[in-house]
Amino acid sequence: MRTTIILLLGLIISACNGGGSQPSGTQAISQEKLEPVAFDFLEEIYNFGELKAGEKVIYTFVFTNTGGSDIRIEKAESECSCLEISYDEEIIRPDGKGKLKVVYDTSGQFGAQFQMFRISANNGSLIKDLAVTAEVKNENIIYQ
Repeated sequence: MRTTIILLLGLIISACNGGGSQPSGTQAISQEKLEPVAFDFLEEIYNFGELKAGEKVIYTFVFTNTGGSDIRIEKAESECSCLEISYDEEIIRPDGKGKLKVVYDTSGQFGAQFQMFRISANNGSLIKDLAVTAEVKNENIIYQ
């Protein structure tokens, strides 16, 4: 009986130990170095100045990958249908440059405009808000 209990305890202890493979795998993950992701834009807000309603204007935002990892822009979104945003879909390597082209359609707008949009990169780990502004003159709307 005593021998059976000792054998069962030995089996339980060895089963809980897992042969030592678990801790080394955990160490390998924690020792893996993750490089930071970052980008810097030449401008974060671009002012088109004075425009007439109905004009379509274009500006290209330029950024530099200032982090230690590759960047891939995945999404650009705006709440205003007046903005059409396109971007480089290839990977931007560290110290490389990327572009976001913004087409702003002023149709139906008037007065001071501030239109924001958000870009997201690397599975949402990198997010940036950018904007365009303008003073839109609209002959069809009388305002003072």
